[in-house]
Amino acid sequence: MFTTGIYEILNVWANDADKFAVFVGGLTLPVLFYFIYRFDNITEIKKMVYKDSIPESRLSFLLRIIFTLIIVSYVIALAGIGQLVLMPLIDALVRALGAVIYLNGITLLLVLNNLKTSFFDGKKRDIRSMFFCNEVRYPEYFFVFMIALGSSLMSLSFAGIILSNLVLLPFIILKIKKEEKSLVNIDSRYYNYSIDVPMMFPDIKDFIKRLFFKKIIR
Repeated sequence: MFTTGIYEILNVWANDADKFAVFVGGLTLPVLFYFIYRFDNITEIKKMVYKDSIPESRLSFLLRIIFTLIIVSYVIALAGIGQLVLMPLIDALVRALGAVIYLNGITLLLVLNNLKTSFFDGKKRDIRSMFFCNEVRYPEYFFVFMIALGSSLMSLSFAGIILSNLVLLPFIILKIKKEEKSLVNIDSRYYNYSIDVPMMFPDIKDFIKRLFFKKIIR
């Protein structure tokens, strides 16, 4: 009986998932297109912290194009075009996972964007003190990837999933490596920072340990 109840709930969710994705998309699409032009928040902060003239890269423009294509594929998939067809149970689980990743990515990116403006209000100029920069060196790209992958999973967009994993992610990593090459050469502080902190994806075990440890202390 319990198993049947869960299956029925997931079946209902699978049937209503498109409506939910359309609702969420309608609320967040303006924010997404705003973020397309806000990719380089942490890059701007690094320029100020390390006083380095980081060369402008064409990759920034390409990343914006790729991210725009992913969002467009998300919208198209909501209309039923290029949408993966899965079993009801798998459909429900994939869409739910996508919704969680997508909404968390947007929330974290909003927080990062709002905190950037107040980062230099005080005297503390350690990049690690910036939101999430103690977990990964490029949190904005991690959040953007979460949004891209989450929206693709939530809408079951085949094109979005391919673009997120096989195009967007490699381009992000390429841009980061190109930028960090100049940062490491000019400032030993950044070299130490790059050794201690992961580039884009947080160390889950370490993150959970520190989060749990902080709660115990409190």
